[in-house]
Amino acid sequence: METVVENGISVEGMRRVRVIGDAVIDPLAWACALPDEAVRLAEIVQGEDRALGLHSLVMTWPVRELVKGVQLADGLKVDRPMVAWKLVEGDRVSVAIRLGAEVFEREVGRRPGFAWMRYVPELAPQYLDEVELLQADWAYRGCVFIGG
Repeated sequence: METVVENGISVEGMRRVRVIGDAVIDPLAWACALPDEAVRLAEIVQGEDRALGLHSLVMTWPVRELVKGVQLADGLKVDRPMVAWKLVEGDRVSVAIRLGAEVFEREVGRRPGFAWMRYVPELAPQYLDEVELLQADWAYRGCVFIGG
């Protein structure tokens, strides 16, 4: 039997899912749960505690998915759906907003109106495809939140 014992997003914008079980856990069976936008960025590590007879699987990836009920950087909890998109080296804010808006529209059924970042880059456009980019203290560092 396999049990998810951890499934959360860190304030650095990393999703971490930890599964334990009494037999070796098949990483391919769990990899299908990864968001398409994060598959190539995911790290999957298997482990075993022989003394306890437990096996584990830990999957970590930069969050790039629809989130609801997430605890934000300032401690607030937001229940409305948003796409959280963790920027990794080489990512452009404009591309993250476009791709995040596509995920939002696919999952929610409408176009988003806003994107929020803790620190808006100086050269970032204020509007991109009718999505307004705003500064927000509650956003995780290095993440863009798309919704509204």
